[in-house]
Amino acid sequence: MSDETAVNVGAVVKNLSQANNLTRQAEILGRAITSAGPGPAVEMMGAFMDKALDDLGYARGFLLCIDFQLLNKTVGAKVMEQMKFHMDKHGKFAPLAEILEQTKNMDQTTLMFLKAKTAMYIQLVYLLRGRVQDEGMPQMMINSPALVNQIILAGDIKKKEMVVDLTNFGTVYKGLLSELLEEADFTSKDDKVYTSILTDSSARRAADGMDLVSSGKEGESGKLSEAVMGRMGANIIKRLSLLLKTVKMYSSADHPSISLALETLHNGIDDLLQDREKVSLSRLGSDVLIEDVKLKKAAQFINDFAIALEERNVNSLTFRKGITLDEVRTFVLIFAETASQIKNRGGVKGILDSKGVTHIVVDQFKYGIITDDGQAEKDDMTSDEKALDNLVFTEIVNKIKQGGDLGDVNAEGVAAAFQSLMSGSYKKDAKSRANLAQMILSLDPSLADQALFASGGLKDAMSWSTARTTINQLLDDIGRGKPENRVHALENLAKMADMAISKNKDTTINEMVTRLNERIWFKERDIDVNAQIFDVLVDFFKALIVAYKHTAAMEIIRQIEKLDRTLDNLPDDKQDNYTRALKELCATSFVQASAEATVEVLMRELESDVMSIADQAMKILETLRTEQVVEQLLEGFKNDSRTTRNRCFQTLMAIGPKALEVCVWKVKNLDDPSMFPRRDTVGTLDDSAFYVARNAIDLIAKLGGASEMDVLRKAASDKDARVRREVLSAMPKVDATEAGHMAANFLQDPSKDVVEVAINTLGMLQDQSAAGKLIDLFYADPDIRAAVINALGKIGGKEAEELMLPATRFRFGGHLVQIYKTNEELRLLAIRNLGLLGREPARNALKKFVGRWTNPIIRPLFFPLGELFRHKELTQVAKDSLSRVEHRLTHSAA
Repeated sequence: MSDETAVNVGAVVKNLSQANNLTRQAEILGRAITSAGPGPAVEMMGAFMDKALDDLGYARGFLLCIDFQLLNKTVGAKVMEQMKFHMDKHGKFAPLAEILEQTKNMDQTTLMFLKAKTAMYIQLVYLLRGRVQDEGMPQMMINSPALVNQIILAGDIKKKEMVVDLTNFGTVYKGLLSELLEEADFTSKDDKVYTSILTDSSARRAADGMDLVSSGKEGESGKLSEAVMGRMGANIIKRLSLLLKTVKMYSSADHPSISLALETLHNGIDDLLQDREKVSLSRLGSDVLIEDVKLKKAAQFINDFAIALEERNVNSLTFRKGITLDEVRTFVLIFAETASQIKNRGGVKGILDSKGVTHIVVDQFKYGIITDDGQAEKDDMTSDEKALDNLVFTEIVNKIKQGGDLGDVNAEGVAAAFQSLMSGSYKKDAKSRANLAQMILSLDPSLADQALFASGGLKDAMSWSTARTTINQLLDDIGRGKPENRVHALENLAKMADMAISKNKDTTINEMVTRLNERIWFKERDIDVNAQIFDVLVDFFKALIVAYKHTAAMEIIRQIEKLDRTLDNLPDDKQDNYTRALKELCATSFVQASAEATVEVLMRELESDVMSIADQAMKILETLRTEQVVEQLLEGFKNDSRTTRNRCFQTLMAIGPKALEVCVWKVKNLDDPSMFPRRDTVGTLDDSAFYVARNAIDLIAKLGGASEMDVLRKAASDKDARVRREVLSAMPKVDATEAGHMAANFLQDPSKDVVEVAINTLGMLQDQSAAGKLIDLFYADPDIRAAVINALGKIGGKEAEELMLPATRFRFGGHLVQIYKTNEELRLLAIRNLGLLGREPARNALKKFVGRWTNPIIRPLFFPLGELFRHKELTQVAKDSLSRVEHRLTHSAA
């Protein structure tokens, strides 16, 4: 491959990493392929395949390269054929060619989950290979195509579960791998197979490569992204630590080894910032965090870095997008100085500011603390010890001395105190730490909650592995101890649920939902604790809905509904105050769960083009089945989309009794302008109000039937003709006799639309007694003659036949012949309906009509020249009607 045609793969990788959506990625890849040609493009794809497990930027490219349909759409079938030729020519590309062949005919959902699971597998192996290298273990013999094939061979790719079988990786890596999987929120029952739940949204994000390169944007991190973020942060620290040692060794930044190491460090920071504006490394005691991800402290270089930060009085270090090599060099040279040198020059922050470094921001403690006499105290204490002095003893011990109330202790101060208790120099003295913690907690246990859950508390800086441990402990605590302790554990669990949702920890979310659901099934006997469980479940449900995690939310509300039904069916001897209290809690939970914000989200989901999303929203709304839900579904009839309106109707039908109750109340209040505004003095409803009224009437007819006849009769007298029309249209579903009476009365309605519906209703009911009235209307009103003919065609009888027979004649026959002669469409309609009701007279008339029309000699004598051009349609309709009449008479005679 010549240099002229070679693809600059590094540039493509960088561009792909900066693309924030799949469409943009496809454009970048397509441009690279078409500009380079098929051969070099295949080489580029091979590079993506080979380096996907070493560099997550290449991994994003690899995800694109296994998507045959995306590539085909981007570069065209012709180029794809040419690239296939090059792949077949070189055996090293065979694995990629095989994968493309398998994705060629995959449906979009299967393809999405294949790519999502591949992205997760790549991140996992990327992390594992880093751990393996740190441990000095033999490198893993695995490649990216093999990971894809594992997913394909496992079958059921669309299953919303990521499965990792440790036996596929060898026993030597089992310990490291299981540790990684637990950090990434995977669970296992046998320590061999680990699983994690995927949602449609998380799968789509992973499939698009959004979780590769860095942990993604805040609140959108994927299953393994935090662990990847930690790994990349650890690599930065490792390079920085090695560089500092090298600078000290050579006492210069100009040595070739240092220049190369500086470039490597700068590139690493740059990679980390590709889709982020800034990344922070911070110190929490002796721990180091990148963003909110706690780094493993097993490696000595992380401990060394934490010590270096502490010695230089640095609390956090932030790298901003746009950082330059010169800024990295300046920072390294400053950090290589001794702590006393840095202090004498005004601290790291001051030196960086003086050097004009703007893309590296340092947050540090102030040197010295002020004593009671206002003099600066000698700086011979570590920052953690200062924190303890300032935040624990000044905020708490002084309160004790003064006999004050500990309840008004500053929450952030308590949080910082507990941070210090759990880390830093006090960690080396377990006895002192334990004694101080015991003293505080014995005075006021609520201080622990403040420290953990208050704004700025430990929860905000907690790594996920710590958070998960806390959640597991709380899940155990909700089932043991005194009732007040169980309530307390539930309150804290609710606060941790927010963290699990915000970090997209679906496996933990499902575990929390399962464990809480278990408690409501008669396992908790204390009513107050039960009330707290239901409160937590409802709050959890609402938060999950707003976060679009509908599957877990559905499981909560479904279990409450199931318990509600069980309690309804309990025999009398099993019912007591306890079961009645549970029944009341279920009812209250449905109402609370139907909060406005929650229902609004679900209503928006009804508009989704993705059927599975809309179906799930419909099921949740159906399960809630509260008045608030019914009201919002009725409002949904104002939506411009017919599909959305149909989904609202289907859901209301499934809700049943509660939907009927609300609809009846609505229709009873048709005269209330606040509920049903009118747009004119005639009484015409606003269009949106009419849509609600129309569907409410239809629902009453289908759900209530004859029991709601009075409501429908009242609505039938509404001033809006459209409402009267809808009532009349719905009546046959309720009571045929009542519908007939109402239709007969509506024949004199001032609205032609209502009259037509009345005529059609009488025809559908085949009401023989109405034939005379309809014939009178035929003569009286030319505008409704077509409707009358159609209705009489269904009713039948001698009167109806005699009204239509003149349609077969063009001369003589009086007024009726003239009516049909001036309206050929009406003639055609009458002849067609004669076939439905006609007897012997109709057969004779139709025979003559067909004979005259088909005889070329006689036809001109009877029919005007202008009508001859229509003879084919008329003749065919007459023949069809004649056939029907003869068939009917023949069978009647038999």
